[in-house]
Amino acid sequence: MDISKIKITDFNPLWDNVFVKPIKIEKIGEWERSVQEEDKTELGEVISVGQEGLVKGYIKVGDIVMFNKYSTTSTDLGEELIVRAEDIVAVRGK
Repeated sequence: MDISKIKITDFNPLWDNVFVKPIKIEKIGEWERSVQEEDKTELGEVISVGQEGLVKGYIKVGDIVMFNKYSTTSTDLGEELIVRAEDIVAVRGK
């Protein structure tokens, strides 16, 4: 197997972990926020969800979530982040 072709979507998050692709824009629909270095939260799109604990039934693939900026784990597999469910502070309402 060529490990240079492995990407985060080849994995399934365990327990209450969520894979999130950060969003780097200032406006999503009618939901606006300022993008500043001192912000304590970030926005991202959920790309994969663990099937246990806090996330089951509450957070789905495709949801836009707000999470604590300094509590994520980065990977060498791309820009996606690993976020624990307890660090997600809001899910965008539909």
